[in-house]
Amino acid sequence: KEMEHIDIPFFWSMASDAVKSIMDIFVGIVNITIQVALTFYSFTWIEKTGSSLTSGLYIPFYTVYIMFPICFMLMAIYTFRRIEKDIIPNIKSHTKSQTAWRFLNILFFAIYTAALTGLIYAYTSLNGPERIAKSSYTDMMTIVYVIFSVMFAACFILVLVFAIKRLICIVRKSTIEETGGAQ
Repeated sequence: KEMEHIDIPFFWSMASDAVKSIMDIFVGIVNITIQVALTFYSFTWIEKTGSSLTSGLYIPFYTVYIMFPICFMLMAIYTFRRIEKDIIPNIKSHTKSQTAWRFLNILFFAIYTAALTGLIYAYTSLNGPERIAKSSYTDMMTIVYVIFSVMFAACFILVLVFAIKRLICIVRKSTIEETGGAQ
């Protein structure tokens, strides 16, 4: 949240504002892709290892392991939010041309549409009901699948709201001063 993660600012310090914005967008897209992929693959990991019991408390490991996909999806949600609340207003402050602003709205609408498609694909690829039916631990898998469903739905709704916001900016042909990121 505070952007205090480890990085190497060598290229960042040499880049112009336009290049920094492009790098921000690229890093955001890579982060989201990795986070959603890790959320997806953690479902299989929990399916295979979650039924074991902890040695001290004798609780199923899935109750501990579920924190990983939850955190991965929350990081993806936060990254989408950061794009909309930090990166877009930063680009907006440096954009003087209405054509450039329209292009950026179209670009972000395309990014959000691709993200929505990716979320739908990842969620449907889980084959949750089929996996639950085949599992010998149906209670565990049902709980995990419900949690995954809620997380994917929350992320999908957030990205859908951001996509609609960008679409409104495109369709209304608003001026730069009227629309954009958070004020």
